[in-house]
Amino acid sequence: MEMAGDHQEPPAHRQDLGLLGRVFGGRYASTNIAGLVAVVMMIMLAIVWYTSRGSGNFEREFVTGAFSLITLVLGYLFGSARARV
Repeated sequence: MEMAGDHQEPPAHRQDLGLLGRVFGGRYASTNIAGLVAVVMMIMLAIVWYTSRGSGNFEREFVTGAFSLITLVLGYLFGSARARV
C-alpha cells in the first residue's frame, strides 16, 4: 500500500532525470533549488555578518544583495505554492 506522501519516480523516469534531477527531484525541482539557494544565502549572510570587522563597502553590498536574493526566492516559493493550489 502506498502512502499519499510517498512519491517515488518510476525507474524509467528516474534515468531520464540525470544527476541533478535525482538530487533535486523531478516534479518540484525548481522549488527545491530555490529553497536551497535561500538557505545557502542565509548561511553566507550570517557568516559575513558575524565575521565582518566594520562596515566596509563589500559587507554593505553583500548584505544588500543577499537580502534582495532571499526575498526574491521567498516570493517565488510562496508564489509557486499558491499557483499549485
